[in-house]
Amino acid sequence: RFGNSTCNIGLLQGGVAGNVIAEEALAWIAVRVAAEVDKVKALAEETLLGVTPDLQIEFGTAYDPVPIDYDVEGR
Repeated sequence: RFGNSTCNIGLLQGGVAGNVIAEEALAWIAVRVAAEVDKVKALAEETLLGVTPDLQIEFGTAYDPVPIDYDVEGR
C-alpha cells in the first residue's frame, strides 16, 4: 500500500579533506520502511556493527505511516 522503502541521507559531516581519514564523522539518515520497524533496526545494528564495531548508533522516533486521501478532481 505504501510502496517501497526509501532512504534519505540528509547530512554527512566530518574530516578536514577528501584524502584524510576523519577522526570523527556524523551521518543523519532518514529511512521509511515498508516492514516491521523493530526488525529493520535490529538488522541495521547487526550489519553496521559487523563492519565497524565501535560505531555509535542512535535511533530517533518511529512513526506509523499516515494514509492520506489525495484524490484530485480531473486526475
